[in-house]
Amino acid sequence: MKPKAFFYLLVIYVFLQFGWWAYLLFDLNKEIYLITSHGDVSTLSTTTNDPLLRKLHEKWWMIGGEGAVFLGLLFWGIRTTKKAIDSEILLARQHQNFLLSVTHELKSPLASVMLNLQTLQKHQLDHEKKELLLKHAVEDTTRLNNLIENMLFATRLENQQEFFRREDENLSEMLTNQIQNYKAQRSPNHIINAEIEPEIFLSFDRIAFSSMIINLLENAEKYSPVGSTISVRLATQYGRIMLSVSDEGYGIPESEKQNIFRIFYRIGNEETRKTKGTGLGLYIVKKVVDAHQGRITVSENNPKGTVFVITF
Repeated sequence: MKPKAFFYLLVIYVFLQFGWWAYLLFDLNKEIYLITSHGDVSTLSTTTNDPLLRKLHEKWWMIGGEGAVFLGLLFWGIRTTKKAIDSEILLARQHQNFLLSVTHELKSPLASVMLNLQTLQKHQLDHEKKELLLKHAVEDTTRLNNLIENMLFATRLENQQEFFRREDENLSEMLTNQIQNYKAQRSPNHIINAEIEPEIFLSFDRIAFSSMIINLLENAEKYSPVGSTISVRLATQYGRIMLSVSDEGYGIPESEKQNIFRIFYRIGNEETRKTKGTGLGLYIVKKVVDAHQGRITVSENNPKGTVFVITF
């Protein structure tokens, strides 16, 4: 029997038992009254002038009041337990999806690197083909390294073992360099436009911010058609620093927006999902933003896609 079905059966049993016990208490008090007054059920007085009857009614009110409090606490406990069970089931499902995705994400670049190296080893190739195979091997190795770094970083964040070393630095310069490096290391499948206001300074952890930006760009790439535009903007507005990353992808359903920053969470089922990923990227982004006292929001892009806006 599934845990949820057993839980509902137990809840039904508890409420039935509660109702039965309440009935017995009322009936027992009624019998005591009849025995004390030497009466009969059919001759039970209904007038409040009878002190014994008034006492019986008081006990009924007391039983009803205490029963209502107990019922309220019971309902709250059942609701809390149900939420905990639902949360555990969701987490178990996310763990399963994570294992499926990580298995694929690790296996795919490793197989590609092995194939490229075996080709170099077994065949006499010209310089141009060797360079191409080595380039692909380096790209796959970089992808594998980024995945492992994300996993380790997310683990430290989850266990609260990550300490951010914040220093006042030029965020404009850092972001410009980060985007240039990202373009150089990735295949040109998307157009990345950057509008960065110069000389914006912020106290931030360079390594954590680097991870945050890479994860935002990777997320935009994964969920956008090849050849579409990804826009990165950095500016100051009303005394605040605004960083936005927008894409022209498939968008995020309104019902999913509150879940996308949860660890391991990915929209859809891992066995049918075509996009790569582990459900760690946006979790890392949210943790880094929170650690720097920032705020991240998700909105619709016009005419299509998603916009992530981070405010410091």
